[in-house]
Amino acid sequence: MTSASASASHIEKPLLEMGGVRLRAVHDADLPFLFELSTSFETLHLWDDGQIETVERRFVEVFLQKANSRTFFIVESIFQNESSFEPIGLAYFYSLDPINEWAYYTIALHPRYVMRGAGYVASLLALEWAFYSWSLHKLYVEILSDNSVAINTAIRLGFEREAHFTQHRRIAAERFDVDVLALSRQRWVSEFRSRAIERAKKLNVRS
Repeated sequence: MTSASASASHIEKPLLEMGGVRLRAVHDADLPFLFELSTSFETLHLWDDGQIETVERRFVEVFLQKANSRTFFIVESIFQNESSFEPIGLAYFYSLDPINEWAYYTIALHPRYVMRGAGYVASLLALEWAFYSWSLHKLYVEILSDNSVAINTAIRLGFEREAHFTQHRRIAAERFDVDVLALSRQRWVSEFRSRAIERAKKLNVRS
């Protein structure tokens, strides 16, 4: 890699908060919220394994086990007429491959907070963190093929389709097609980072 290309793919300082949205570490007090999030069929497909635990104690055990191989962030937002941040979802990375320098990313927002721009802003912050913290060449997302909203959001962030798998995910006894999209570090830093930040600034997440 030349010095010019290294500079073009380097993030001097990642964004940690924007437009009333921020990411933070998961605390024990978040587990009831995450249990509620995990039992919603509307968000089940966003978890990387599509499994559901209907008993909270069992969910906590499984979640803590998963924390050994995944990097979790609580998505928080502060809305209009409110004075403090509240959890609205979970963003996380999984299947990190340090040899080939890639990982997978997903985000699950509580149904109350979808279509308000928070998912876009939180994903921007997550991409910032991942490309700054890890020596990644690419990030991947797996999205159900009929979830056009999520696919379009990923495309606006710079992701490109790389694969389509038929009946790839089994969720609640049904099978679904999956699209896999990828975003390279070079594409993020040199082409999409600045425009994604400008777009995020225009979103009225607080409303």
